[in-house]
Amino acid sequence: MSLVCYECNRDLEPGEELPGREGTLVYPNLQALIYLPENSYKIAYLQSKHNRSLCFACIEGKLPEQRKGILKAVYDCYEAETNSERIEEEQKGKWISGPEHSKYADALRKFVEKKKTLISECLFCGNDVKNGKPFFTAVVIDRVKSTKHKSIYGSYSWSNLETGSTYLRICFDHFKEYFPRSFKQLSYDMLGEENPNFNHAQNELYISPSFEKALEKEGKSIDELIDDLAKGGAGNLKVIREEK
Repeated sequence: MSLVCYECNRDLEPGEELPGREGTLVYPNLQALIYLPENSYKIAYLQSKHNRSLCFACIEGKLPEQRKGILKAVYDCYEAETNSERIEEEQKGKWISGPEHSKYADALRKFVEKKKTLISECLFCGNDVKNGKPFFTAVVIDRVKSTKHKSIYGSYSWSNLETGSTYLRICFDHFKEYFPRSFKQLSYDMLGEENPNFNHAQNELYISPSFEKALEKEGKSIDELIDDLAKGGAGNLKVIREEK
């Protein structure tokens, strides 16, 4: 099954240009009482295991123009991480020495340097996210590992998904304001309760060139796919064909 952005309901898929259809998994960070060996407690932030997917296009679309440079640093780090992962994957199981070993070492060094440029403050306002309220950490999808197990439509598969280590942070107030569907759903996820106000995003099918090619390989047409989705309960489906 394909992974979709929880805000816009569009498939997340690997690409060469950002934002493209690349994205993140967003995790809430909550304050908790931590037991200490001295029989005392300390309040600290812990990251929840619960997450929801959020694409870079949605993040970029809400970001003020004056903050775009900070997101660019995230993109640069993501690209550097992907490059080092690809080289590591290419060299896995091989006897590497000399220039080939240096190639990976250089790529890894560049990634480490890029990661140092990531800020720990909120992407949207630059304020400290550790202000007593929960905050949210968006961790990138590992393009190299997750691309190995794509769905038949060329998108990331939610059942074979790995995250990288490039990240960005969003404060409580801005996440609540800009990404209300994810904010509300994560609240219910952590409570272990069903969201009584849950509404699916509008049923839209975005047909990208890669999506169309994947269908052709499976011997299926767009019309046949739409019929199958309608039979499966998709209802009134809006089809949007992206330009090549």
